[in-house]
Amino acid sequence: MGRPWGPIRAHSAEGRELARFLRALVDASGMTMTAIAGRINRSRTQVGSYLAGSQLPERDFVLALVATAVPEPRLRERRQAEALGRLRAAQHPAAPAPVGAQAPAGAAAPAPARLAVELAEARRQQIDTYDRLTRSLEQQAVLERTSHNSAQLVMALLYMINKLEQRVHTLSAERDELRGHGRAYELEQAQRQLERALDQERRAREELRRAEDKQRRAEELAARVQEQARRLTDELDRLRAGDTGTHTGRPRPVAEVVAGAADADPVGDDIEQALAKAAAVNDADGEAIERVSEELGQEALPVVPPVPDNRDNPATGHPAARARIRARAAEAAAAGPGRAVRLWELLVADAVRALGPDDPETLAICGNHARTVGGDDPARALRLYENLLPRFERVMGPDHRETLVARNGHALNVGDAGGHPDAVRLLEVLIGDCERVLGPDHPETLAARNNHACNAGHAGTWRWAAELFGGLVEDRRRVLGAGHPDTLATRRNHAYALGRSGSRTEAAQLLDALVLDHVQLLGPDHPETLATRRHRADLTRNGQR
Repeated sequence: MGRPWGPIRAHSAEGRELARFLRALVDASGMTMTAIAGRINRSRTQVGSYLAGSQLPERDFVLALVATAVPEPRLRERRQAEALGRLRAAQHPAAPAPVGAQAPAGAAAPAPARLAVELAEARRQQIDTYDRLTRSLEQQAVLERTSHNSAQLVMALLYMINKLEQRVHTLSAERDELRGHGRAYELEQAQRQLERALDQERRAREELRRAEDKQRRAEELAARVQEQARRLTDELDRLRAGDTGTHTGRPRPVAEVVAGAADADPVGDDIEQALAKAAAVNDADGEAIERVSEELGQEALPVVPPVPDNRDNPATGHPAARARIRARAAEAAAAGPGRAVRLWELLVADAVRALGPDDPETLAICGNHARTVGGDDPARALRLYENLLPRFERVMGPDHRETLVARNGHALNVGDAGGHPDAVRLLEVLIGDCERVLGPDHPETLAARNNHACNAGHAGTWRWAAELFGGLVEDRRRVLGAGHPDTLATRRNHAYALGRSGSRTEAAQLLDALVLDHVQLLGPDHPETLATRRHRADLTRNGQR
């Protein structure tokens, strides 16, 4: 690995040879001292003592270290045999030279003198490494604080922009209304407030862009500093291996406190103060990032390859990046249909960049994007799902709940794009998998059954669809309750399918009962109540009774 070790303190040549052999195995494995200690269930101090030759290791330790450092079975077996041979030799070293014997000309310095020189050099390297590690941890504290500030600022600015959009809409309506009443002074005042609100919205979006940029840079630098701190910590562990002297221990991060940086229009004045604070935070964070970036530029750092995410590997990505992405996901989920598509689309690109394309949260965001697109453009949503499904199955597994949900969305858009018979076949398979994995009464299983019945009807088999809906009504009433919105919606679908299949009298009776239940549960003016009344009126108007 190219990083230095502390001096070997073994009392015999055989012990020094064993320590060198074990250190070479650790170097070849590429693992840190912390990782080795964790794998073989020993403390770093004990591992360091054995690797320094301060004391002879136990046989079990030697076997465990070789098994951890050498993954290939046949090579591992050979290395274990070599290590045990060296251990036996160290346990029974050759007799030392007689006291007073003269060393041959050109021989190395006596062992005590040589060890003293090595110890002095090791201590000097320890102090240098300790200083660099302390600075890395200070940088890490700065970047964590900066990233946290930016994440909070992003959420605050998103909220501010949403309020400003509403304010612009309200002021535009007031201005338009005043234009027809000839009140020039009030019209001029409304126009000024509107122009100010538009300018504030523009500035808020600019501060949002700056905050997101600062957060991304802080996250990128934090990844570099984290790798540097890990490397220096391992280097310090190696230099201290077997050192029983007093030392200061791992430095602690340094805590920092950073100071926060016309006509009557109190709302606009409050917004001005908030924007000034946002700009101050952005300026302060920008200076901190530039300072750390310059410091990091003075030392070459190793390139850290990206780690792929899978079910056996914890999700990557800086916590602040996840917090920022989750805040934007909440905004997209609350937005109207047209704006939501654009927000999810932007968020997909951000999640792929910050978390990776196969991170579970990235996949969930891609799924929400495809689902939202399906409301207006099923053909495009279908293409998105076709690209997304293999990733769900590879990363999450074919039986994961989110994979099953994505399959349901895919089948639904197959039907909405006109392929109802294909959707029926896909949903039949999905229902079987949902019942096997989640159970017959799981909400996702019931949702798949609902979509199956809908597509069966649109495929031309309305009698079969009515039978499917009839069974689903009973199951949803039992599982969810009679007043649950899904139960009520399934009852309406059942009546609609009956009407389309020719059973108009029965359909009318079901709709009459459903209208009464809607009035009682939701009220007479609720949208679902009005929709059910329209269905009943259409049935009568078309002569279906």
